[in-house]
Amino acid sequence: MVSGIMISADVFAFLDIPTTMLGRRLHMLSTSWGFVLMAIHVGLHITALMQKLNSKMKNSTFEYVYYFILVLLVGLGIYSFVNLRAGEDMFLVNDFKFFDYEQSPLLFYLKYVAVLIAIALVIYVIFSLIRKVKNKKINNKN
Repeated sequence: MVSGIMISADVFAFLDIPTTMLGRRLHMLSTSWGFVLMAIHVGLHITALMQKLNSKMKNSTFEYVYYFILVLLVGLGIYSFVNLRAGEDMFLVNDFKFFDYEQSPLLFYLKYVAVLIAIALVIYVIFSLIRKVKNKKINNKN
């Protein structure tokens, strides 16, 4: 919010805060990291949904299609992350973010949704594996 106020020349004009390059860079840094952290947060909380989907798909005729779609979503998200150059924004490699105004807004948002889903699914898988290893160790002690 602070960086958004710092770069807003119109909405918060009454505050008389000069728009600076520091504000732009801080805004790019905070929004890109905020998006990734939000996706990680989603990945930590989709356990119930994924367990329900996994139980419905286990031993069904669509099990392999389901796993293929999940892998496809992760691949599309990774591709979109690279295509959007989001990593460069996270580490301030670029001073400005240039948008392709000829691109469909729907496609633009779908790319970001794909990135969010990919990060969330990867975090879900990582923490599921950690839980399995942890449970295995606890069961072996008993």
